[in-house]
Amino acid sequence: MVRKKFSLLFVFALFSSMLAFATPSGLGADEAYPILEDIFKTFTLEKNTLYTATDQDVEMLIQKASEIQINIMEILDCAYRYLSKNSFRIKIVSSSIVRLTQTYRITHDVLAKILPLDKIEYIELGTCFSANQNPLDIYLFESFSSELDLGTAYIEKHFGFKKIKPLLFSEAFGLSVKVWGIKKELTRLELYEPGNGAFYVKRFFIPKRYHLHLIIKY
Repeated sequence: MVRKKFSLLFVFALFSSMLAFATPSGLGADEAYPILEDIFKTFTLEKNTLYTATDQDVEMLIQKASEIQINIMEILDCAYRYLSKNSFRIKIVSSSIVRLTQTYRITHDVLAKILPLDKIEYIELGTCFSANQNPLDIYLFESFSSELDLGTAYIEKHFGFKKIKPLLFSEAFGLSVKVWGIKKELTRLELYEPGNGAFYVKRFFIPKRYHLHLIIKY
């Protein structure tokens, strides 16, 4: 039984890797960072102070992301690089993002299931000034579940990551997935190549790879 489960998981991982390789990948966070850094420098940020992004701030980021072909997780990666090194923290309210969905496809497929824009209340990202803050905090109006090909994902009202470094969101909290009837923690997301992410589940050494769809203008 264990051998059968391993074989199925191996084939599943191999297929998803082939699918990700065949899908347009975009620029990627490493190359996008210098471009987005110029946009972050226009924000009126102050050290050790929570800054609420304006509608204009968010629109500039989404517009540029569609031009250079990156996804929303790559935006968050780039944002954290800039914010953390300058002792900045930013809050993005959902209305600033949702208002742009008539013009841009911001999330799609797996990202839309894990990060549905209409369920987000606000996002906080950057340097932590208090014990209840994390590098990435996402607050929802309510917890929910969604079906992925990996299993059923469960997303708590408050979820995020306790550690972030370039191309890696780790020490996840508030995220779990039920695989073969067993609920396990989702531990980290690795942006292993431009436009693609690998989700790691606790005690599963083979990650599930997905294409994380790029932001596009309709």
